[in-house]
Amino acid sequence: MKTIGGGLAEQARVPAKWLTAIPDKMTMRQAMIIGTAGFTAMLCIMALEANGVTIDKGNIVVTGASGGVGSTAIHLLDKLGYSVTAVTGRESNIDYLKALGAKQVLLRKEFTTIPHPLEKQRWAGAIDTVGGNILATVISQMCYSGTIAACGLAADIMLSTTVMPFILRNVRLQGIDSVMVPTIKRPQIWQRLANLLPDSFYQLTTTEIPLEKVIDYADKLINNQITGRTLVKIR
Repeated sequence: MKTIGGGLAEQARVPAKWLTAIPDKMTMRQAMIIGTAGFTAMLCIMALEANGVTIDKGNIVVTGASGGVGSTAIHLLDKLGYSVTAVTGRESNIDYLKALGAKQVLLRKEFTTIPHPLEKQRWAGAIDTVGGNILATVISQMCYSGTIAACGLAADIMLSTTVMPFILRNVRLQGIDSVMVPTIKRPQIWQRLANLLPDSFYQLTTTEIPLEKVIDYADKLINNQITGRTLVKIR
């Protein structure tokens, strides 16, 4: 796919096939707050649904919960009736995650030791944004026939695990890509986001900054100091 620069430009000229119309119920501002992160969160939830992870099956764990994908996924799951456990590295975000709909918040340090091949079954489904040892731990704790939607590598691109959860517990590891989703499928994904996310979500998750603060906030993003979504006001 051809790359076009200008991510913070007011206008861009791109091929028509790259574009998706904004749903009637959604403003342009809301669409920018959702962004690729929210789109990816919806894809993760649809993967869980497609693999039979219904609300009666048990808890859903979301790692990297304070970020854009995690924050949106928690709120969407809560609106759909799931019981959600959030995993975060920052105690200061516990109240924020509970406000989004997390029933329980666990600290990342509980997931950083090397897991046993099989641990106590805890999760009917999982949305993982970080990879590495945290994902390996989640895999070892999945319930029978559980599904993990893996969409990120914030912690590590490597994954050291065993085949035991996949063979003995029928666990599925589903990769999630938001870039190559067929154009024909995109409108229905955006429509679900428009239907599920209330105005309170945008108020709770969004920090709005002027263009001149982008470099400062980029550094904060790299150093894991950003919570939720950051909206750049161009003018």
